[in-house]
Amino acid sequence: MESLVKAYTNINTLLYNNQANIPLNNQSNVLYVSAGGTLANNTYSWYNGNILFATKTGDSTYKISMSGQYSVSVTNAIATQLTL
Repeated sequence: MESLVKAYTNINTLLYNNQANIPLNNQSNVLYVSAGGTLANNTYSWYNGNILFATKTGDSTYKISMSGQYSVSVTNAIATQLTL
């Protein structure tokens, strides 16, 4: 997606339809996602229920600290209108 955005000179006209849900993985109580793009450009907002617990840029992992239903949203510094 980053390469498509870079190809446009006016990125304000680029819209993203049908933004994807990505699988949340758990390995030894460490959650992680594979969102694509350049890792350093991705920001990961981690939630337990509807409560934001952590925001990390360039790190797609989160160590579980308590039980609950976790989710993550991923934004990208280049593809600014995209949220996974």
